[in-house]
Formats: sequence, structure tokens, C-alpha cells
Amino acid sequence: MLKRIVGGALFQKGKLLVVKRTKERVLWPDLWEIPGGRVEGNESDEEALIREFLEETTIKIRIFKKYNEFYYKYAGKDSVESDFIIQADIFAVKIDPNEHTEYRWVTKDELKSLEISPDMRKSIEKAFEVKGT
Repeated sequence: MLKRIVGGALFQKGKLLVVKRTKERVLWPDLWEIPGGRVEGNESDEEALIREFLEETTIKIRIFKKYNEFYYKYAGKDSVESDFIIQADIFAVKIDPNEHTEYRWVTKDELKSLEISPDMRKSIEKAFEVKGT
């Protein structure tokens, strides 16, 4: 069965919100990513992203558009991540310390200095292209 994951690219003043995974995470520990998570039960991708983003950052979002999808295999299981450009009215971030250790608002140039998985880096770069920042 295909595991479904969602991620949200939230921009504020030309900068993207990224979060750093805890070192205890089995997959991609200590790497940067956009907030998101697993689609549960009968949730749509959009419903899952709204829930996950709120859980991980306390930010209430709106879905703007899907911009990327990538497949990967972890522990023998096939997974697909769908990433969306999202919007919000309030940008006050409070991260869940069980999932992430810090957050940053970054420009495309600042991404170069962050440790990010190859697939996530491609997705983030595409978000900047789609957003036009």
C-alpha cells in the first residue's frame, strides 16, 4: 500500500518557512524540510496538510495549489509526497518539539547552507520557481 505524505510551502515576504527534524527521527534526522506529514484514514491530501501544518507550527493555512509530487521508498514501503503552495493570515510559528528543533524563514540563496534531502531540496526549489520569489 502506498503511504501518502503531504508538505506545505508557506511564503512570507519572499521567504519560505522550513523546519529542522529532530535527530531522533528515523527518516532524515536533523535535516530541514517544509512542514507536513502523513495522510490518515480517509483524509484528502488537503485535509491532512491543514491538520499537520496546524499540529507542527500552530499556523492555520489555506491550500493554494499543488506544485510537486515525488516518490520514494523507505523500509521497503513505497511512499508519495504531494507538496502544496499554501497561504496564511497569521505567521506566528510555534513548533512541536517532538518533531522539530527549530524553524527559519529562508530565501532561495539561504537554502544552499541547509542540510536537506535531495528530493526535498528539489521540491523546495520548485516552490520558489512556482511562487516567483
